[in-house]
Amino acid sequence: YSTSTTEQNSKEFQIARMVADVWWGGGCRVNGGQGVFIGSGIAFAMGLDWTRSRTPRAYFDAQISYFRERLVERSRIEWSESRPGERTIPIGIAIFDGMTAREAVWERLGQLAREYWGREVPEDVVLRSLESAGVKIADFENKRFRR
Repeated sequence: YSTSTTEQNSKEFQIARMVADVWWGGGCRVNGGQGVFIGSGIAFAMGLDWTRSRTPRAYFDAQISYFRERLVERSRIEWSESRPGERTIPIGIAIFDGMTAREAVWERLGQLAREYWGREVPEDVVLRSLESAGVKIADFENKRFRR
């Protein structure tokens, strides 16, 4: 499968994120008050990593810049339950940054998937596991994504 056109490139992230969302929403489900956002954040990060490895660098750099430039302090926008991406994207970017910097992040996610496959994993277990690999997403409440 080759990604030679912009149209194909634009679908890479969407497809990879959907597949990862099935993995982290069906196979391993993060349980807790913020579980849905953490699970979707993991899927978002995996989608970004897939896209980074399968699309031209210029395309990926533009895409990640789009997400990074739109992170804002929580106090600048009002939260809406109808826009869960406002919380998912900051979490995903934090995890993605960890994935690209440290192999331990992938190892922890793999360990969680093996240990909790077909079950719910408590959000505090996921947060501790990611923190032990150097990913700090505990302050995700302070950031939102705005289109």
